This record gives sequence, structure tokens and C-alpha cells, in this order.
Amino acid sequence: MRPATLGDLLNGGFDYVRANPRTAFGLSFLVVALTSVLPALGMADMFSGYTELLRSEVADPAVLGMSGLGTASFYVGTLLQSVGSVLLLGLLSAVVAAAALGRRMSLREAVAALRGRWGSLFTLVGFYLAFSSVALSALTVVFLLAVLLLVIVPLVGLPLFLLLLAGYVALFGWLAVKTSLAVPVAVLERASPGQALVRSWQLSTSNFWRMAGALVLAFLLSSVVANVLSLPFSLGALLTGITEELPLATLFTVVLSFLGMLVTGCVSEPFIAGVTTLLYLDVRVRREALDLRLREAVRAGATPGPEFLAATSPGGAAA
Repeated sequence: MRPATLGDLLNGGFDYVRANPRTAFGLSFLVVALTSVLPALGMADMFSGYTELLRSEVADPAVLGMSGLGTASFYVGTLLQSVGSVLLLGLLSAVVAAAALGRRMSLREAVAALRGRWGSLFTLVGFYLAFSSVALSALTVVFLLAVLLLVIVPLVGLPLFLLLLAGYVALFGWLAVKTSLAVPVAVLERASPGQALVRSWQLSTSNFWRMAGALVLAFLLSSVVANVLSLPFSLGALLTGITEELPLATLFTVVLSFLGMLVTGCVSEPFIAGVTTLLYLDVRVRREALDLRLREAVRAGATPGPEFLAATSPGGAAA
């Protein structure tokens, strides 16, 4: 364990999966599979609209809209996926920390590491969902103000809109980075939700731009990989809807949409969890000399695991 470069963080997001694929992919498969069923139903409803448009002789854009049930499935499913992402980050935090300390963690051990942590994780889920809701509401207000400004003062409306948008990105991007380490802190330091958020805020001090760059790059890389992996499934769902008749086409579309989400989720989610947890460890190395404490523990004959991180945190017991 040492101060990590950006390349170390990104490579480490994949390396721990290769070192312990059974646990990393096993946990990801379980969480992603459970949270992808409803979004797959919503996506199938959307694809049915596209196929109906392609099959019809007269173009009717109205068919592109999802039905009420499809819309509900998609948005409720998306909400569940957000919950699943936070819970999976919590589960994989212990796995990543164990790998960084030279240990492999089994599925049972990874789940056991969250004993007593589920309440904190679900509270953090609520926090992140509320944060996302406020961010989306603020973005809606920004766009409404932009339309109003373009109507009232066309010449200065666009510059004002760009200024508002820049302020929005700066504010919510700053808040997102400052609170990004709360889940690893809650799991690895056994902290309460409030303590985890405060600790994340403190750890990001003097490391903000480095954290922001690593997280943005990780999310961009994850999005590119996810889009590439999902493309064959999306095309397959669209072609199936054109060539097959209902209800067989609907069934195939649901299955292909589900498989696409499963494959992309099992690749992107462990990567993001790995980078986030490694970033947490790296910040502690830089701020608290965690690497030196680890060496001292090894010299004393100990075999540090993820529990060592709680013992050496400011709020924990002395190692």
C-alpha cells in the first residue's frame, strides 16, 4: 500500500476483480440481477414502440412513448438500481480493502463484513436519493429559467443560461465529490451515516481535485464500456421486435434487455466500487500515513485485514 497514481486507481478497479472474480462477480451478479428486472420490462416496452414505428407504413411518433405500466416499471426499476449501486458499493468496499491488504475475501465473509452496517447503508441510500432529487429539481429550474430568459432577453439569454448551468455543475459536482467516500467509510470504519458523511467531507479536504478527476474519469470510462457492451443487446432487441411476432418478440426483448443490463452492470459496478474504495484508501495514505501504520502492524506480527482500517481511523481504537 502506497500513494497511488491515477493509473493505479483505474487499474486497481479491474485488478481486484481478476484477483477475486468469484466474490466480486458473484456479489455483482446477485445485486444487478435483482435490480434489473423492472428496468428491462420498461426497456422492452420502449423497444416495442420503435418496432411498431418501423413496421408501420405511416410514421406515427406517438407510438414511441412508453405505456403507463412500462413507464412505472422503468422508473421504479431505475430507483432500485440506484439503491442496488449503493448497497453493492458497500459490499465490495470490504472486498477491495481486503485485496489491497493482500487478502482474498469469500462471499460469506463479504456479507458478514456488513453485519451491523445495513442500517447505515440504507440511511446513506436515502441521503443519495434525496441528493439526486434535489439536483434534478434544480436542473429543471435552470432549464425553465433558460427558456424564460431566451424569450424575454434573447441576446443575453444564452450567456446567462450557460452561467447558470456552470454554477449548477460546480455546486452539485462539488457536493457529490465531497460526499463520495461516505459508503466506504461507513463500512470500513464502522461509522454512523452522519459520521461517514462528515468523515468523507474531511478526507476530501486538500484532495478535492484529485478525487474529482479520478471519479469523473472512472465514470466516463465505465459509461463508454457499458455502452459498447450493451449495444449488441439493444440491436438484438430491436431486430427481434421487427422479425418476430408478439408475444414471442416481447419475451425476447425483455430477455435481451435484462441480459444487457446484467452484463454491463457486472462490469461497470465493480469497477466504480473498486476505484471509489481505492480512492478512499489512497486519501488515508496521504493524510494519515496509513501505509506506515500498516507496516508497523506487520512488523509487530499482525495480519491486518479490513478491520484494521477501523482501528486506525481517528474515531477508532488504537491499532
